[in-house]
Amino acid sequence: TEAMIVGSRAEFVRRMQELGTELGLGPLDPRDAGTLKDVTSERRLGLIFDVQTRSAQAYGGFKQGLDPDVLAEFPGRRFIRVRGVQSARSDHEHVEDVVRLATDFAFWSGLNEDFGVPYAPFGFGCGHDVEDVDRDECVDLGLIRRGWQAPRAAVPEPITDIGPDGK
Repeated sequence: TEAMIVGSRAEFVRRMQELGTELGLGPLDPRDAGTLKDVTSERRLGLIFDVQTRSAQAYGGFKQGLDPDVLAEFPGRRFIRVRGVQSARSDHEHVEDVVRLATDFAFWSGLNEDFGVPYAPFGFGCGHDVEDVDRDECVDLGLIRRGWQAPRAAVPEPITDIGPDGK
């Protein structure tokens, strides 16, 4: 597999459209041209670029936040809305503003039905992210006790290879 290095979203879209044309890709139904169902459309390719770059950035923040020194000061994360969306996910609304430990990978991954990872984006079209919660607030919420020591958390690796079955 050859990596594609691009300088911008527009360059990614342009190069992928060229590749799609070269490979004869396009929508199965001509009426879907230019929509999300068209793998060569700007809309679909822009979504792919946005999700991938947001995921990479979020993974970096996630991994940094699990450094024992950072975790000692900010052991929690709050699930927050950072931007409005056309259609809010009902499974996310009930946990908006909920605080959980950053190391509660099962909780964070459980919010992420589309990608199954414990960091943003928490699904296609999701407007949520997390913010750090300091030690004192986590104590007040009963998530940790005074004197709590940050664990040396095992950081899950990002998914780098998705097989033909989507897993």
